[in-house]
Amino acid sequence: MHIYILPHAIQCRSARATPVAIRLVFFSLLGIVALSGVVVNASLVLVDYVNQQRRAGVEVHEAVLRAGAVRFRPLLLTSATTVLGLAPLMATQTVSTSMFVPLAISLGFGVVFATVVTLLIVPALYLVLEDLGQALGTLHARLHPGSTPDAC
Repeated sequence: MHIYILPHAIQCRSARATPVAIRLVFFSLLGIVALSGVVVNASLVLVDYVNQQRRAGVEVHEAVLRAGAVRFRPLLLTSATTVLGLAPLMATQTVSTSMFVPLAISLGFGVVFATVVTLLIVPALYLVLEDLGQALGTLHARLHPGSTPDAC
């Protein structure tokens, strides 16, 4: 599920490169690599909180809602501080920092988009996968009465 978010974050970076007139160069790719770590970490933290709630006996929809509510502020603050920290570098065009500007733009715009994706798509995908797992379990029970889905 976490890998599903990466192409969307990279797509956002590529789409934002044109309006800010930055080509995709080596340092942009380094920014994308750094972005992949941020994206995976954010979605892992969200899914881990959902799983903790589920182990505590909370129903899946309520667990997803709680995770979104509880993790909203930490995710938003992390993204905001990252973008604000990169903003001076994105706005600077000196010779000494010019090679790092593409990295900052890739990471900055990607983090903004990844935050939205993490808060919207990851919970929705979690619920879809949960429903799919239940449907497959029901199908397995109908096709193989008396056996458990884990035995396959």
